[in-house]
Amino acid sequence: MATAEERKDERLPLVSGDHGDDKHVAAEKAHFSWRALWPNLGLHDWKGIAILPFLITLMIGGVVWPLVPPGLPAKTWHLFVIFAFTIFGIITAPLPVSAVAIVAIAVSLTTRTLPIASALSAFGAPVVWLIVFAFFIARGFIVTGLGKRLCYIVLGQVGQSSLGLAYGLTVAELVLAPAVPSNTARGAAVLLPILQPLLKDAFASDPALKTEKKIGSFLVMVALHANCVTSALYLTGCAASALTARMALSALGVELGWMRWFMAMSVPGVLDVALMPLVLYWAYPPEVRTTPEAPQLAREKLKEMGPLTRKEIIMIGTFVLLIFLWIFGDLFKFIDATSTAIVGVAILLLTGVLDVTQHIITEKAAYDTMLWFATLVMLAGNLTKGGFFDWLSGHVSPTMSKLPWLVAMIVLSLLFYFSHYAFASLTAHTASLFSALGVVAVSAGAPAPVVAVMFAAYSPLSGCLTQYGSGPSPAYFATGYVSVVDWWRVGLIVSAWHLLVFNTVGLLWWKVIGLM
Repeated sequence: MATAEERKDERLPLVSGDHGDDKHVAAEKAHFSWRALWPNLGLHDWKGIAILPFLITLMIGGVVWPLVPPGLPAKTWHLFVIFAFTIFGIITAPLPVSAVAIVAIAVSLTTRTLPIASALSAFGAPVVWLIVFAFFIARGFIVTGLGKRLCYIVLGQVGQSSLGLAYGLTVAELVLAPAVPSNTARGAAVLLPILQPLLKDAFASDPALKTEKKIGSFLVMVALHANCVTSALYLTGCAASALTARMALSALGVELGWMRWFMAMSVPGVLDVALMPLVLYWAYPPEVRTTPEAPQLAREKLKEMGPLTRKEIIMIGTFVLLIFLWIFGDLFKFIDATSTAIVGVAILLLTGVLDVTQHIITEKAAYDTMLWFATLVMLAGNLTKGGFFDWLSGHVSPTMSKLPWLVAMIVLSLLFYFSHYAFASLTAHTASLFSALGVVAVSAGAPAPVVAVMFAAYSPLSGCLTQYGSGPSPAYFATGYVSVVDWWRVGLIVSAWHLLVFNTVGLLWWKVIGLM
């Protein structure tokens, strides 16, 4: 028979503090149970959702799900709960953003909140595909080397400091905005393909190298916020502005032509865009502030690149055609922005600049963005169809009628601005709330022209709040330079700047030009 010592050796080591044989056997059994079970479950390398936040979300969701407010359809409330938790999931990131979006679709289907056709409706939305094809156009700039060449040209002109580059991007947006009426095309397909190689090649600021804060994060934020402000400055700055003008006339009786729009936005808008890079320089500063050697480096790199290649020339020609069609196609209504982008990519494929296997199918960022952006567009759109925002504005109206008109107008404009957290489209935001809240403000005594221009400004400006808030936002976010937390934090700070300018300088200017 084995001795006691030999039997002891056959067992697992004693747990600290155990001295009796019975305790030893119990500990051995418990340890064996976990050791045997854990590898079979595969939990030691679990890569799914974070379990604790998921359970907490389920518990909170279970509590609020049945609390349907009076006057609101149950399915609309349930969709709002799904939307709210989707946003919560995007912020806390228990899964990648696209995975959160897929889960949201699955929940909306399994709870019978939405039918399959509604749940997948936004995957055919033109704005979603405009973003996808903008990624492919950007790939053309990269593979031909034209993006690199352009970045060195920019660097040679305004590359002495990060602030100089910020103003270079802002001026580019300011010049392009009245001519390119799609803010998505302007930001995602024109400026971003030039900006990315500038950051990576000239400054070695790359999320893959963990050097995004060097200068890239700052400049990506400048580019996006410049896009939002210039979209507000011109009637042709973005598609939502044209819709705003139509709704101002039909709902408020205010005609906003191109010149009247620009006159109303000029003073507050120019002040806003002129100081916005400085606001970001303070709120989200780059690590590298001065780059005195950059212009000389740029000249040397351009010399090394030599003359334009055949593919670069094709890319330039395609790019010029795209700009022409984005300007005049929208103006004369013979081709829309998304169709133009598709035509551009087709030309690049036909001429061999892009290869469908190497450059289209493998463009993971484009498909990742499509998944989560289309999901948010779908959720917000179905909330609108379900009457959620009509119900919300109906509850706001009685309270606003008791306030002085200036207070009521400012409160309603802030509600309009920050309600954009619930939207993934400037156009959907405007279509849902502009008329409803605008009419409430006018009924409280606010001058209709002032309400029209204030809401018209806040529609595109509010696109800076989130990484899904406007067409170009997902493309800029997909570069990986700015985290979700930083995006929301900086968006809130810059929003405070926008609101300060338009609620002070804007109101004074509108009084000067006779709108109130």
